Amino acid sequence: MSPLEIVGITTIIFVGSLAVIVIIIGIPSFKLFKKLKGFSARINKKVMPAVDKLEKASNSLNKEMENASKLKGKADKLIVEINNVKEKFNKIKGDSSFFSNTINLLKNKS
Repeated sequence: MSPLEIVGITTIIFVGSLAVIVIIIGIPSFKLFKKLKGFSARINKKVMPAVDKLEKASNSLNKEMENASKLKGKADKLIVEINNVKEKFNKIKGDSSFFSNTINLLKNKS
């Protein structure tokens, strides 16, 4: 038997055994993938309504947060305006006490 024949027979045996191993592993794997595909389809049918509800709730919460943010901005502006009015009032009050003190001093001197 020549070395070429030995290599040929060894290759045939190796390829044949490899094919058997692929068949042994491939058939159960194919069945498993088929079961997983069916399982994922069933889960998808059950989960999608819940996902839709969560998406609607999330959108609603986003709108509420947006409204709360706008309301906070308006409240901040109102607080600034109230502080401005308070400062103006204190300034006028301070000026009027100065004038009333001056008037009282003039009355006391007369």
